[in-house]
Amino acid sequence: MRIFFISCLVTALVLGGGQAFAGGGGSYPNGAEAFMSGAIPPPGFYFVDYMYYYNADSLKDDNGDDIAAFDDISVVANVFRGIWISNKTILGANYGQHVFVPVLGVDLNFHAPVGPQKSDSYDDTDVPYVIYSPLVLAWHLQQGKLHIAASFADIYIPTGQDDGNMATVGHNFWTIEPVVAVTYMLDSWEFSAKFMYDFNTSQDDYPTVYGFEVDRDPGDEFHFDYSVSYGLSKT
Repeated sequence: MRIFFISCLVTALVLGGGQAFAGGGGSYPNGAEAFMSGAIPPPGFYFVDYMYYYNADSLKDDNGDDIAAFDDISVVANVFRGIWISNKTILGANYGQHVFVPVLGVDLNFHAPVGPQKSDSYDDTDVPYVIYSPLVLAWHLQQGKLHIAASFADIYIPTGQDDGNMATVGHNFWTIEPVVAVTYMLDSWEFSAKFMYDFNTSQDDYPTVYGFEVDRDPGDEFHFDYSVSYGLSKT
């Protein structure tokens, strides 16, 4: 087994923790994965560890207006990823599978009591869902300069509890997310883009700042990450 540990800090709202009161929002944390996103490792077993931190002291609603009651939010996450890539190929691509297990901690504060619990402070630590893809394809082309990765579907399997806590990391809905990612490397430059389309099921008992819960339909979503990076050293 080959083991890799990757730690990174990103300014992305992690796995929807802050979306529990803002309205809307899908399962994937936009901006979380961009660098080398299309470059799947060679055949073998791999372990990847992502670390995230996010903090904000202002928040807007769906109309772009500031939420006056909002004070601040802090999100810390550790995401464990296991990858298996086979020596065998399909359509010229190595195939494999991967699984993500995210662990999130959210600390959320308001200027006044809000939400179902009528509190000015909420917190939660949990595993919101497990992400699993039964089929990942990886192409390595142009003598290693061009890399393409495609997941038939990243399946978000809800595991956490959505119990009226405004800071809950739990998602009581499923997401089916086909993914295509591309990475191109040229000398010291790296260009990557990751394209995703989410099919979401309906969500029951969605907590609001007004103190009641509603049933909602998150709908479908197209979104993408991208990056351009320059390596200071080729080693």
